[in-house]
Amino acid sequence: MKKNILIIFLYLLAQDSYSQCNGAAGAFRTNPDGSPGGFVAVTATVDLTVFTDTTTSICDNSNVLAKAEIKDSAYIGGNAIVFDKATVSGNSIITGNAKVFGFANVVGNSVIAGNAEVYGESFVDTDLAVGSEIYGIYGQAKIADKVKVSGKSNIKGEANILGEAIVIDSLISGRASVKDKAIISNSSIYGEALIYDEATINGGEIFEYAQIYGASFIEGNPKVFGSAQIFEDAYVLDEAIIQGAAQVYGRSIIKGTVSQNAQVFGDALIENTGSVGGDARVYGTSIIIDHVSQGDIFE
Repeated sequence: MKKNILIIFLYLLAQDSYSQCNGAAGAFRTNPDGSPGGFVAVTATVDLTVFTDTTTSICDNSNVLAKAEIKDSAYIGGNAIVFDKATVSGNSIITGNAKVFGFANVVGNSVIAGNAEVYGESFVDTDLAVGSEIYGIYGQAKIADKVKVSGKSNIKGEANILGEAIVIDSLISGRASVKDKAIISNSSIYGEALIYDEATINGGEIFEYAQIYGASFIEGNPKVFGSAQIFEDAYVLDEAIIQGAAQVYGRSIIKGTVSQNAQVFGDALIENTGSVGGDARVYGTSIIIDHVSQGDIFE
C-alpha cells in the first residue's frame, strides 16, 4: 500500500515540475548568465553559480550547490543535495536524503531517493514507474565512477555499482556489488553477490555469496547461489543451477546442475539433464548427461 501511495505521489509531483513545490512559498531565480531560472522554495538553498531551467523546481530543504545544473522538468526535494558539476534533467526526481555530485548525470524519468548516492561520472537513465514498480536508486545504494544504469533498473538496499559497470533492466539489492566492466541485463542480483572483471549476465538470479568474474557469461534463467564461483571463460546457460561451494571455470559450459564442492572446468559440458555434485571434478572435453557425485571425470 505504501509503495502504491509513493508511486502516485511521485507521478503527481512530476506534473508541471511539481507545480512549483506544491504551492510552497518561493520565487523564480536568475541564472549566473542573467537568463531566467527555475522556482526555488524559501526553505531550499541554491548557490548563485547554479544553472536551472525555468521549468525546474527546487523544494523543501534541498540544496543545489557549486556548478550543478538542473534542467528540463527536474525536481529536487526533501533533504537532497546536488553539487559539484552534477546535472539532473528530464523528469528526474532527487529526493529524500539522496546525494548527486561529481560529474554525475541523471536524466529521463530517474528517481534517486532514500540515502542513495550517485557520483563520479556515473549516468542514470531509468524508466517511468509502471504499476507498482518504481525504477531508480534507493536505500543506501551507491552509484559511482563511470557506471551506467538504465531502463527498468532498480538499485536499492546497500548495493554498490562501481567502475565502468553497465546495468540495464535489472534489480540489484541487498549488499550486492557490481564493478569493473561487468554488464548486467534482465537479471536479479542480491544478497552479498559479487560480480566483477568483465563478466556478463543476461538473465537469471545471482544471490547469497555467489561470485561471477573473469570473462564468464551467464544467459537464460540460471540460478547461482551459496558461495558458488563462476570465472575465467565459463558459460552458464538455460535453467542451470550452480550452488553450494561449486566452482565452474575454464571454457566449460553448464546447462544442468553443479552443486556442493564439485568443480567443472576445461572444456567440459554439463547438459540440461546432467548434474555434478559431491567432490566430483569434471574436466577435459567430458560431456555429462546424468548424475556424477565423486571422482575425476575427464576425456
